[in-house]
Order: sequence, then structure tokens, then C-alpha cells
Amino acid sequence: MRNRFAAAVAMAVTLAISSAAFAATADVVPVVATRHSRIHLTKGRVRAIDVTRLVVVGSGGRQSFVLTPETERIGNVRVGATVDVSYHKDGKERIASAVVVRPWKTPPSTSRSPY
Repeated sequence: MRNRFAAAVAMAVTLAISSAAFAATADVVPVVATRHSRIHLTKGRVRAIDVTRLVVVGSGGRQSFVLTPETERIGNVRVGATVDVSYHKDGKERIASAVVVRPWKTPPSTSRSPY
């Protein structure tokens, strides 16, 4: 009986900690879906950006997105950056909900240091 109780307490604590960790990271990419929209995701390299437009080139080709004041921008969105874009379609327009810059991957060191 004691072992079952200890196992139940351990599971409850693990669940509480993992839930808190998930809740802390869940708002990294805010995606708001309305009743009539479907959220899409794409990844690519920023080709051009200004106040109202973002052009991304990825495996799906060149895609243009409308940036609004509600568009969440996470990281330094600039030409050449690799980004993830969540968006919905409004007619033929792609309206960006969030643009998240992917972190740089550091290349392996070529120096042979003994340390």
C-alpha cells in the first residue's frame, strides 16, 4: 500500500512539473484560430520584409505574407533569417499570425584544441 501511495505521489508531482513547464513554453508561438480560418505553418528564409509584407523562400517556393499590427514577431526578423510562419488565408492573401526566428546552428569547431 505504501509503495502505491509513493508511486501515485511521484506521478502527481511529475505531472504537475511537466504541466507547468509546458504552460510556460506554450505561449511561444501564439496561434489564434477563428471559426472560419484554418492555421497553416511554413518554414523558410526571409527574402524581403517591410512594415506590411514578408516574403519567404522555402521548399514550397516563394510565399508572400501580410504583416498586421497583431502579427507576433519573436526574434530579429530580418533578410536572411530562417523563420517559421503561422498564417491563415483570407481570400488569396496569407495573413501572418506569428513569425518566429529559428536560432542559428553553430558549425562545429575546426580547430583542434587540447582543451
